Amino acid sequence: MDLDLMDLSGKPSATYRLQFNSGFTFRDARVLVPYLHQLGVSHVYASPIFKARKGSTHGYDVIDPTQLNPELGTTSDFLELVGALKSRGMGLIIDIVPNHMAASLENPWWRDVLENGPTSRYASFFDIHWQEAERTEASPLILPILGRTYEDALASHEFSLDLDNDGFHISYLDRQLPVEARAHGLIFEQCLSSHSAGLSPEETAGLRRLVSRTRRLSPWQTTGPRGSHGRRSAASRIKEDILVLVASSLSVDSAFREAAHVFNSDTGGLTTGGLLDRLLAQQPYQLTYWRDGSRTLNYRRFFDINDLAGIRVEDPVVFEETHSLIFEMAAQGQISGIRIDHIDGLKHPAAYLRRLRRHLGAEFYASVEKILAHDERLTEGWPIQGTTGYEFMNRTNGLFVDPGGLEKLTCHYREVVGSEKSFHDVAYEGKKSAARRLFPGELNRLAKALVKLSDDTDSVEHPTVQQFEQVLLEVTSCLPVYRTYFAGVRRTPEDLKWTRAALGEAVRRSPDLDPPAMDFLRRVLAPNGQEVPVKSQDALSEFVSRWQQFTGPLTAKGVEDTALYVHTPLSSVNEVGSDPGHCLTPLEGFHGFCQERQASWPMSMSATSTHDTKRSEDVRARLNPLSEVPDLWRQHFQRWTGFNLGKKERVQSLLVPTVREEWLLYQTLLGVWPLNDGDLPEFKTRIKEYTVKAARESNTGTSWLEPDAEHEAALHAFVDSILSETNDNRFLPDFLDLQRRVVFWGFLNSLSQVVLKLTAPGVPDIYQGTETWDFSLVDPDNRRAVDFEYKKRLLADLYAQESPGHNTLRGLLAGWQDGLIKLFVTSKALAFRNEHRTLFSQGSYTPINTQGTKSENICAFVRQHDRDWSITVVPRLVTELNPDGVAPTGEDTWMDTQLRLPDGAPTEWLDVFSGAKIHLTDSEQELRAANVLQHLPIALLHGEI
Repeated sequence: MDLDLMDLSGKPSATYRLQFNSGFTFRDARVLVPYLHQLGVSHVYASPIFKARKGSTHGYDVIDPTQLNPELGTTSDFLELVGALKSRGMGLIIDIVPNHMAASLENPWWRDVLENGPTSRYASFFDIHWQEAERTEASPLILPILGRTYEDALASHEFSLDLDNDGFHISYLDRQLPVEARAHGLIFEQCLSSHSAGLSPEETAGLRRLVSRTRRLSPWQTTGPRGSHGRRSAASRIKEDILVLVASSLSVDSAFREAAHVFNSDTGGLTTGGLLDRLLAQQPYQLTYWRDGSRTLNYRRFFDINDLAGIRVEDPVVFEETHSLIFEMAAQGQISGIRIDHIDGLKHPAAYLRRLRRHLGAEFYASVEKILAHDERLTEGWPIQGTTGYEFMNRTNGLFVDPGGLEKLTCHYREVVGSEKSFHDVAYEGKKSAARRLFPGELNRLAKALVKLSDDTDSVEHPTVQQFEQVLLEVTSCLPVYRTYFAGVRRTPEDLKWTRAALGEAVRRSPDLDPPAMDFLRRVLAPNGQEVPVKSQDALSEFVSRWQQFTGPLTAKGVEDTALYVHTPLSSVNEVGSDPGHCLTPLEGFHGFCQERQASWPMSMSATSTHDTKRSEDVRARLNPLSEVPDLWRQHFQRWTGFNLGKKERVQSLLVPTVREEWLLYQTLLGVWPLNDGDLPEFKTRIKEYTVKAARESNTGTSWLEPDAEHEAALHAFVDSILSETNDNRFLPDFLDLQRRVVFWGFLNSLSQVVLKLTAPGVPDIYQGTETWDFSLVDPDNRRAVDFEYKKRLLADLYAQESPGHNTLRGLLAGWQDGLIKLFVTSKALAFRNEHRTLFSQGSYTPINTQGTKSENICAFVRQHDRDWSITVVPRLVTELNPDGVAPTGEDTWMDTQLRLPDGAPTEWLDVFSGAKIHLTDSEQELRAANVLQHLPIALLHGEI
């Protein structure tokens, strides 16, 4: 591809997502640049590149946003990558994480908070609830890092006071926790009372002065904002003087170590009320059992992950400091776009985006990770180019699902699992369960805030915390979207629609909710001319903001990470942002979605696989045809359950795997089964890991909080047994019979899907490795290393060939298993996009009406800008088109099917993939599908007028 075909303005034409870690660095990416350029992408789209915890595999656990991650390379390495991209007219989009940071001792800001509490310079950076309503002084930061209760850990000698070159610290297993400055007085007093014999008078006097200075420090619990700076300075000097004393005097060093020994001894410290216990009680943090964290935590987390702490990016100081390197990179032209992680976690998303836009300029590319519900629209007025594309992925996927067959599959599923529940019932229960298991502390804090608001009114009735907890639980579990976007007390019609739907559904499902509590919450969230007459509008706005920050994590954990693993009639529709209850996309629905996208968000990303998807694009493409052959699936499933009944193990009262687990396992095997027999040993390990993860997510039989080793061992044994290549294994040959058919149907769907992504409105995003076949499951499976050398060789072979003739195309079709055909289609379509950038960025979208016997089996549309036209034609619902293993091409497949072109369309067309030319007379307005799809089952035509 010529350099001048790339857009040097910075706007992406197509992106390629790379997952950076210590095993894939800036240097590795730089080596890939020529390949990516030849493939046809305009931008590398990088996972987070800022300094993260050591060994981080993903980069979302940032410990310093002002530095690049040294595990990815040096600044020079990064600049060389940027230079390599620029030399080919390419750009770099980076993934930024404004919602949270790692709550890790590796994080200098977090460590400073642990040492200084609310007097730390960084105390306001983190979303910590220092002031509980019933207390007048600050509470310690709850730190749920213990593997058992605090009392048991203390009695088991798991804590110790230690001294090193940085001063005193409290050790817990492999962690070294800081000691607050004022609390050092307890250590100095122990030195003076028991270990001063070896000290000189000057050293003893120096220690006494240190004791006096620690006593003069105001307690961290009661120091106000005005006194924080002075206290920090005094505390810092005390710690510096400790190091000077230790470095200058062996006697002081020895006395300190002897004192530490007493703290760590049974007689001196390791009891409740002992020295070590007293020292820990004086810290600005409180060590607790990790299992109690969800109930006792007083800081906002990312979802339910205790070691990812929310940051207050709504504070201008926090915003500037956490984004300083981003702005510097943008100003220097090192990056040309950003992807904003978890926008729904922020307190004020719209205000954040406006502030970001002021720094970056109007044209700088910015997309948000926003999960849109089935009938939800991206908030108008957000100053961004769009989303990361989950809505495109799910609408496109639904195009390949047969409505009648899905209904049959669902009926069969309900029959075998013995439940009539809809997906929405399961999602509702999943959210309620997640709230109780994972977020009881957040729910309780919100309920207490409602009580305080209620007490601030002149109302006669004031519901209790428990009553408010119950209505919050129900209403939040019924909210049909991830979150609303109230700004202060202002509500948009869209927000009111969602909250009123949740309020109504909560009453329908739980009619016995306390009426005063329900009425009060309704007036808070969705007033209808009856606003709550609170005295503090700030308190009201604060509650609403906190509730909005809570609803997204609850949906993610209750739906994405629970319900999608519980209700699985057709697992390919159980995806991030999907609604299996509304997963179908009729042709007119797909066209309407694309037209709206082109009109409103033409630069939004179009994803089909990401680092977060439950299944890769090619796995979903394989499984969707089961909706077309539900009776065939039923027959095989019934045989398989019979074949494998004796391979199950009884764990307590359950036969493992349960029928739900077995159903999902068989679909997973169909979706992920490798094309190369040499991959089978690794495949078995991957499947065993996935079955355990899926079982834990569903919280049936085992879970993340309460893993059941016996249940999980039975799952592993079952997988080993059904995949054993023995003569008495009747399952495997029967499974492979269906698998061979499904794999071919999936291949056809995959080609259709990739062509739609590359030509429909939006910026196509290619997840690393998916330019050829990729049969991956949820992380960590989808973050395995990619064999880029293999892909480079394939692409080089393609470019070494002359323009593809019919023999070449037949060869690509015949050898489709090697992935070359997907790479061919991807590179050809990307090259065409780059040659006709305006056509795809600004061109209109017009559905093509199809007529004839197979009209429902084709999705086709026109893109047009001025004189430039393209036509996309792909098959769908392919199982009925041809005998197994025969590609749907030519007259035998498409018979009388025709595509009626819009008025004014060109009469001369060139197929981008095959090079074939199609000529129409001036009076013709129909293209015969048999001609368009003569050589390949997909087509991309170009014409000019």
